[in-house]
Amino acid sequence: MKDLIKGNLTPENKKIASNRNLKVKICLKCHSHNSINAKRCRKCGYGNLRLKTSKLDKKGDR
Repeated sequence: MKDLIKGNLTPENKKIASNRNLKVKICLKCHSHNSINAKRCRKCGYGNLRLKTSKLDKKGDR
């Protein structure tokens, strides 16, 4: 538990966190985050949603 307080993530926790942060849909009109099962935007009701880009930026690759 002390590792999480300091900010060090185990590989298992890192995988869980990345799945939680990347498995969302983005509204093309208002850019809000929606659940993966959403058919319409939760904010504006727009029906055109896209999956969030799952490419992770690595330090040094820029």
